[in-house]
Amino acid sequence: MKKNTLKLSEFKSLLSNERFSDKQFVFWIGSGIDKAEPTCLPLAMPLLQNILENTCGELSNKLLQIWNDVEKIINAQNMSANQFPPIPRLETIIEKILTCENHMLEKHSVVNSLESFGYAPPNKNHYAIANALKNGADVVTTNYSFCIQQAYQDIVGIELELEEHFQKSSIYMYGSNHKGSGKLYHIHGIASNITDIGASLGMVKKSFPTEFSQKILDWFDQKRHFLFCGYSGSDAFDVNRFFLTRCPDSVASYGFFIRHTDSCKYNDEYNIFTEKEKILLRVFEKDYLICDDTSKILNLFLEPNISIKSYKNYNWEIRSSYPSEYRQCLLIDICGNLGLNIDLFYSSEQWDNDLNDNNIY
Repeated sequence: MKKNTLKLSEFKSLLSNERFSDKQFVFWIGSGIDKAEPTCLPLAMPLLQNILENTCGELSNKLLQIWNDVEKIINAQNMSANQFPPIPRLETIIEKILTCENHMLEKHSVVNSLESFGYAPPNKNHYAIANALKNGADVVTTNYSFCIQQAYQDIVGIELELEEHFQKSSIYMYGSNHKGSGKLYHIHGIASNITDIGASLGMVKKSFPTEFSQKILDWFDQKRHFLFCGYSGSDAFDVNRFFLTRCPDSVASYGFFIRHTDSCKYNDEYNIFTEKEKILLRVFEKDYLICDDTSKILNLFLEPNISIKSYKNYNWEIRSSYPSEYRQCLLIDICGNLGLNIDLFYSSEQWDNDLNDNNIY
């Protein structure tokens, strides 16, 4: 299915010709925004690898390789439009880790290390988004970091403060008393409160609370334009479900999805939307795919007089780890959850004898 596509220069011309203002936009952002220096926070794959290495040990790479082999076999059949993921869902793995940690006789925690994401410094992407926020844009983020809050304070000189935590959800709304500023919504939790962080399956499988669902519908009624950036579109349980089931058939506004590329090489795939992109853009009367460098696109929203503070690159890597006996138990649990045969990792006699000897639960 071919759709409308834009290059960076064409998007820039559209912004100018339509005389868009920042307050007409809703920015919907994901982990790709936090990847650039000096923030240096991980995308899903390196974060998953790091967490598995710290919890399952040396066999974690084998687990990912077996999963990847299965993915290639299934997608080669072309039965589901190549929708089988190349890695297990991060939320599924973290859910099992949380369960394991809650039942340990000797307490250890790798998941709590995600709190450190709250100390990551902002990059230029955050300054661009914070500047648009200052001018009235609303921002929805799946990230846990406070980089936008820090960039906003650097630009405006006023803190973004927590205004509301939506009941029984991982959605937090931030705002300020600066006239004309929009709101910032963390929809998968924040680094300072790991207990309800949306990295676990138990949280993201919940649908949006009524108040936030209505806020999105209000944006549609206001004919706000949506810009999806640094975002994979992989939130099947909450975000995609909402766009599939709760959205109106057509909204008279623009929807833009940035598919990040460093090369800016345009081929046949440039004109074809993925299933995830179709889900997010189906509601908009005018929908566009932008294949280009995300930072260059966001730079269009950064006023030239904004001063970018210099911060040191942040090292996010989690280095705490489980003792070997816990690693083995968790690997068995994860394999069972993912449907992988444990005999691919241990012989039945080996892991059965080891578990009886360890008696760690």
